[in-house]
Amino acid sequence: MEKKNPTLAAILNFLVPGIGYLYARKRETFGWIVLTATILSTIYSFNKPELVSNFMFVISSIVLSTGFAYDVYVELKPRKK
Repeated sequence: MEKKNPTLAAILNFLVPGIGYLYARKRETFGWIVLTATILSTIYSFNKPELVSNFMFVISSIVLSTGFAYDVYVELKPRKK
């Protein structure tokens, strides 16, 4: 099995939540769910500029993306024994 780069997976998950899980081949079902939710929320908010300027919407998006990025990074990073 090819080793996946944890940093790349984290960056992918930060930019588009769910893609990092699919790249890493870890928690793939969860990755598809997150990716689908990301796409649907993007479609929903596309014609709603008031959401993009809403402080809580922006902060919650950043926090979730950071959490997903950290999660896939920790999942792939080799553990010290």
